[in-house]
Amino acid sequence: MKYFKYLTIALIALMLVSFTASQRQRKSKRAAKAPFGYAQSVREITYHAIEDSSGSILKGDIISDTDYNDRVNNMKNMTPVPEDSHLRNVSELPIVLWVYDEYGDEIENDKCHANGSLAHKEIHVYNDYGDVKEIIDSTINNHNIPPTVQVQQYTYKYDSAGKTLVRNKWDYYLANMNNPTFSRNLYFYDSTGKVREEVTFNRDTINPESIIWSTYNEKGKLVETDERRRQGNAPDLAPFEKNDYWYDKKGRLYDKATYHQNQGLVKDEKIAFDSTGKTITTYSYSTGRVLMGTVVKRIFNATNTTQEDTYDGDGFLTDYTITHDSAKHMMDKGVFHITYKQVMGGDRRYHNAEPGDTVMIHHIINDNYFNVVEDDSFSNNGKPISQKSYQYTYDDAGNWVARIQFDDNKAVKITERGIEYFKDVRK
Repeated sequence: MKYFKYLTIALIALMLVSFTASQRQRKSKRAAKAPFGYAQSVREITYHAIEDSSGSILKGDIISDTDYNDRVNNMKNMTPVPEDSHLRNVSELPIVLWVYDEYGDEIENDKCHANGSLAHKEIHVYNDYGDVKEIIDSTINNHNIPPTVQVQQYTYKYDSAGKTLVRNKWDYYLANMNNPTFSRNLYFYDSTGKVREEVTFNRDTINPESIIWSTYNEKGKLVETDERRRQGNAPDLAPFEKNDYWYDKKGRLYDKATYHQNQGLVKDEKIAFDSTGKTITTYSYSTGRVLMGTVVKRIFNATNTTQEDTYDGDGFLTDYTITHDSAKHMMDKGVFHITYKQVMGGDRRYHNAEPGDTVMIHHIINDNYFNVVEDDSFSNNGKPISQKSYQYTYDDAGNWVARIQFDDNKAVKITERGIEYFKDVRK
């Protein structure tokens, strides 16, 4: 095979990597940036909210799986579709448990049905340096008798400097764990620690499914990636995707172009800098370099504001988002959409034409703790179709331990958190 000799040399190089003892330290504690601070465990349960005759809000039964499934299905049928409609049902289950180690790394994540039965469990195992050594992700289908368990298992190997050498993945059902789907990624580095090659295997560990070569300039900046993939039953890998990168005199990336085989340029991301901040313009192309759309993202340093405008192939503005993020982590986000009349052009495809109808689709406001306090959606005529608000109760560490959700000013859900903290916190 064309790449067998290359892979043999690369694999020998991998085996010769020096594992000399180093002075590498445990990765710094990430809990200070984690949403739950220096928490050892967080248990979250969501209930129905009941308002009595006196106006007091009381806790009802735990919200059932049926309620969550109905919510997800309703979101899919809404126009416009809410931003969180992509959430999987499993992530919406009413009982969730997170467990952390003293470094702030998540070591367990459990999701349960309303009756307490386990639906999903994810376990993380770390080495002495804080690198992920193994992940076991299990999904339990309790509708089957007996329940079926699907497992995705990942293992990682590193060199003495902490760079990933091997990533393995097994995907199997527990009842048939002797016949898993397997894939492997190998990573090879140059003398400076930059990734030079990434090799992926799916069918076996001899014939690669893909190889990505990376090239750097004299300053260590990535200037090119070249990916080859197996196409069908062909014996050799064929060109698939190529990326080129350009930098200014200050070493800042100002252009990235992506090319696909038999299609040419498919994306061109240009970055400009001035006294006000940074502008990122992304052009997307179809075959023949036909412009399909443009996204312009402007970041204004003075006001901590980001504006993102989306244009179609005709140059008409279709969506724009304005986000304000202050030093106190207060965020005010508005997402807008513009609709136009469509007319058939001489090229026998539809084009947008004036006039446009501008409507606000989504509006979000966060509090000082970066938690959502308002989340509203609007229809094409500007009439609110979904008005949500949230009230929080915080503990002394600044984490919320109770949240009440209101839909159209009516309390619908109460979520409670039980948080256990480490007594001896590493500073």
